[in-house]
Amino acid sequence: MTTIAAGQSGSYTFTELSNVTVSLDSGEHALVVVLSSAGDQLFSDRASSTKTIGPFPTGAVLTVTADGAAVDYAVSTAKADGNFSSYTGKEAVSYATDPLTGLDVLDAGSREVVLGSGLDFGATPIAPLHTFDAFDSTAITTAAQYYADIDAWAADLPQVTKTDLGVSSDGLAANHLYEYKTGTGPIKILIVCGAHGPELTTSWAAYMWFKALATSNSTLFSMLRSRLTVSWIPTGNPAQFRGTRQNANGVDLNRNYPFYWANYSTGTSGVGQENYKGASALSEAEPLAIKALIDSGGIHAVMDLHSYENADSIYELMAAPPSQFTLFNRNQFNLARDAAINAFSLNYGSTFDVQQDATPNLVNWATHYLTNTKAIPYASAVLLEARKNIGGSTATNLTSDGATKIGGFISSWVCSYLATISHPVVQPNHSWQLRRANEAAATSISSGGTMVDATSEAPLSWDEAVPSVGVPRNYVDCPVVTAGYIDVSAEGTIEGKGVAETIFIGIMVDGVASANNRTSSVSTNATSGNRFQWAISHRIAVTTVDATYIPRIQLAFYRSGVGAAASIKRARIRCTFVPGNAVADVPRI
Repeated sequence: MTTIAAGQSGSYTFTELSNVTVSLDSGEHALVVVLSSAGDQLFSDRASSTKTIGPFPTGAVLTVTADGAAVDYAVSTAKADGNFSSYTGKEAVSYATDPLTGLDVLDAGSREVVLGSGLDFGATPIAPLHTFDAFDSTAITTAAQYYADIDAWAADLPQVTKTDLGVSSDGLAANHLYEYKTGTGPIKILIVCGAHGPELTTSWAAYMWFKALATSNSTLFSMLRSRLTVSWIPTGNPAQFRGTRQNANGVDLNRNYPFYWANYSTGTSGVGQENYKGASALSEAEPLAIKALIDSGGIHAVMDLHSYENADSIYELMAAPPSQFTLFNRNQFNLARDAAINAFSLNYGSTFDVQQDATPNLVNWATHYLTNTKAIPYASAVLLEARKNIGGSTATNLTSDGATKIGGFISSWVCSYLATISHPVVQPNHSWQLRRANEAAATSISSGGTMVDATSEAPLSWDEAVPSVGVPRNYVDCPVVTAGYIDVSAEGTIEGKGVAETIFIGIMVDGVASANNRTSSVSTNATSGNRFQWAISHRIAVTTVDATYIPRIQLAFYRSGVGAAASIKRARIRCTFVPGNAVADVPRI
């Protein structure tokens, strides 16, 4: 055993591709770090007792640093043989190659994967550390000049290809959309930049990241090239490069996608307005070109990169998975977020965590389209916003610090995606709950109160909701992400107001009462002041999923008309979406 004084370090240099085991005396703790010969961090974690990691390449350096007290440690190695080990928790586990994805994955029954070359994305993911170059764009004022700069860099690189995706909204040949592609892996990722004309900070950073992917000999990017094929669109709005947010037709391109396009009321204000969604979904050449690329290129995941048009955001980066309308793979998103924050010390925020977000943007549409139309079970997408002056950047000069923070998030997201796709995330059950707490006893139910005084069905208005969906309103929308069913259960209390009356209660779907006109009915048979408790349930099959439909659930009441009105003293409803294929529209017992 080798003794290290408190706060001191010992090291070991790898002489061949091999695994390593660090052994400590009982109760001792140390920080274990592995750097490549180029200085890239391959592994970092705290160890106690025994820790087995790897394999790591020749020239990599392992450092053991005493953590708070003196440490006795020993290092042993084992030659890598194709089935390598990575330490997760308290045991070394074996990995093998998944024939479908080409990824190194845990044996059957495990949910974790390792990316290889010592990159460990276990319970505590480590973001791949890489410093990216700065980029001065002073001389680049048009899309054509940007393309020329990229072409000059890629001129002697056969591993980088360029494909013309067609004209943009202004019809000019100089403003075509182009796809630049590199990598040889089976997993295909699309990165789109510059959908809004002045938002170019992330485009410059993506350029630096793409350069590293194509040419860097680091362990990280060598691994990524073998796992991925990356398609990069440097500007998705070339006609307004450094210009307006909208395209040449005055349309916000990130509101022109088909996902709930008709439901998006904010974008109807008119041509040239900030969020104008266009005359119809996919009315613009630019989103059409991106859709054509997705259709022809077998894309599995999408990153949509933006930057704040003003530099006054409180966050350096803000990222968002698809909204709950396309709820999917949020664990992967959280892995990427945490890894990037920890590795790059980001001031970071996230959004798209509320139900109402049915914005027809690229990430919402792409996740829905890839999952439900293209039938890719592990499809995913993410939107990234960066502060315009991140890391001291200016309108024309992206600093190395800014590029590293943005590029670091891209790397973290890509690696976390690779770490999850071999074990696709099952669509989770998710629920919506509403409650009526305000009696409003003197007001008719049709006016937002609780008096049941009409002989035709009227839906009850709710005043509390989880998740928060903007109440009062008389419905709950249940966005579906795949086929399955919605279980609806409701219960409450009615108070009679005089002569006994029959009160009918029904669950309505999309404004129509289901199952023999009413799913359930009850009779109060109560005189004034007497209360009657009721409970009903219903199962609604979801057999078709598209980007325009949200099941709308209502709880409706009416009286038979022979007695007096009644008052709803309390009511609540819960709608739970359960993914599945073989479902039957039958009442739940």
